[in-house]
Amino acid sequence: MTGRDPIPSLEFRGRLIVHVGIHKTGTTSIQGALDAGYQQLRDNGILYPKAGRAQKDGIVEALHHPLIKSLIDEEDRTALSRIEALQSEIHDASPSTVILSSEVLSRENLSSQVFRDIQTIFPDASRTWVIYLRRQDQLAMSRYAEGIKVGLVAWPDGVRHTLQPSYLDHRLRLERLQYAVGHDMIVPVSFDAAKTRLMASFFEAAGLEMTGTLPSARHANASLPWGTLQLLRLANALPGSGKRFARRAVYALNRRISPTRARRMLDWSKPLSPRQAADVCKRYESSNLWVEDTFWNECRFLTVSEQDVS
Repeated sequence: MTGRDPIPSLEFRGRLIVHVGIHKTGTTSIQGALDAGYQQLRDNGILYPKAGRAQKDGIVEALHHPLIKSLIDEEDRTALSRIEALQSEIHDASPSTVILSSEVLSRENLSSQVFRDIQTIFPDASRTWVIYLRRQDQLAMSRYAEGIKVGLVAWPDGVRHTLQPSYLDHRLRLERLQYAVGHDMIVPVSFDAAKTRLMASFFEAAGLEMTGTLPSARHANASLPWGTLQLLRLANALPGSGKRFARRAVYALNRRISPTRARRMLDWSKPLSPRQAADVCKRYESSNLWVEDTFWNECRFLTVSEQDVS
């Protein structure tokens, strides 16, 4: 590697669970639950390391983005210090299982070197990569809504920018992951089937057991009516302070209307009609069948009929 010393290897012979997302599949909720249950998990021999996470106002955040981003940037010299802190925490906790979680690992076209760096850090661990997959029409609309909320999508851009195969082709995504991690175990999970029991599904996918109640996952990102989202999309097109003012006004309007009967004024149509949503699902039918046949014993979690799409 250029720009820094070689990645060191840690002394750990237990299980490594790497949760790679993907975006808009409950990742933030899972991370929040793992963070909130840190001590309970540690008492059960499961470490969700604080090392490799950022601190904000003295509070350790719930995700391992800083560690993963420091591996991506070969000029980032914080990687070694984060790995040293990780080794120290593992030494103190003596866990049988370590969990890392970062949606950064699900970025499209991410270099496979990052995955190999993680393998280098944990060369003696039994490594499992857990990835959640979502039905393509729902995934596209959720990514579109999130892009509007964070200000990245503005009129005239629409939902089409989230319909790219790099976002939605799950076979392509899994084959890239297989190439990157070699003979490590990959466990895809259907978000659509698991979203009402998110933490139970995660522990099952990771093959983990613990005494007591599982950490509880809370819905981390509040949804907004499509009318509010489309007004935000228009606001996002304004320059400078106009954009900030208009976005605040839209959110204020949403807060005033949503608790009342007038909320129906914001119930605009979805960006994909039922027919368009069915077409999106149909486009990836063969990809989904490959995933289901390869990993899910032919259980049809992704493949849907046109009647199932609303």
